[in-house]
Amino acid sequence: MIFLNLFIGLCILQAQAQESQPSTPEIKTDQEDVRRFTDQNEIDIAKTVEADEKREVFALEKHHANYFLYGQPSTKIQFSFKYQVVRKIPFYIGYTQLGFWDLTRESKPFKDTNFNPELFYRLKLNNSYWKYLDISPIEHKSNGREGEASRGFNRSYLLAYGENTGKSFVYFTQVKIAQMYGQDEQNLDIQNYIGPLEIRFGFTEFTNSALDRLKLEFMFFPGGNTMRNFWNGAHEIDISFRFGGADLNPSLMLQFYEGNAETLIDYDKRVQQFRVGIRL
Repeated sequence: MIFLNLFIGLCILQAQAQESQPSTPEIKTDQEDVRRFTDQNEIDIAKTVEADEKREVFALEKHHANYFLYGQPSTKIQFSFKYQVVRKIPFYIGYTQLGFWDLTRESKPFKDTNFNPELFYRLKLNNSYWKYLDISPIEHKSNGREGEASRGFNRSYLLAYGENTGKSFVYFTQVKIAQMYGQDEQNLDIQNYIGPLEIRFGFTEFTNSALDRLKLEFMFFPGGNTMRNFWNGAHEIDISFRFGGADLNPSLMLQFYEGNAETLIDYDKRVQQFRVGIRL
């Protein structure tokens, strides 16, 4: 009983102490203010989620040209992209796939498919013409086949890109210097046909007409590891027209290739090939 009376007494004293404390004035909250506060919090959360989603987007950028070009005996299809691994560091993974599709045969087989992954760092240059220098520790190129049909090699390279603009045109120069290594046993002599130097140059003209963009590119590479076998290399001419006035995104493209190593499977065979199609 003593402990019970003591407990009851303590409860009464605590209740009296709470009653003796000054009461907190009641805060009246307008419903519109509550709604506005809640909406503001939702907007902040939405922005955070949106920023997070943008960071996780698998943002692919165009690397080399993407096109579908019909020809005989083979149609040429290429798609190419690059991906920046770290947002604040210009270090990229690049990937290009080039296929040669024989549409003239009943089964429509692919004659050869060339896979070209690479890693490179893009160094911006403080120059009025030369814009950047790509530094690649490894570029791999192969056809993914086995046995006697296997072809492949690795390269390290430096690639300098320059560009200048006029009133209605842009012209560019691209110089690539590469060191080849790790050749497949089936193509140990491929350096006789793909030398260490590759040069591209051309221009793009813009107009206000239905044909709003004209693009001309020229590419060549000599053969031989010291570039002495010039005629063992190849050259390529690309012309594309975009009918932007008709709201068409793809461009009509014409391509002429002459030389060796257009395909890896027949790298040592010289070809002349004209194709027409679309460039994306």
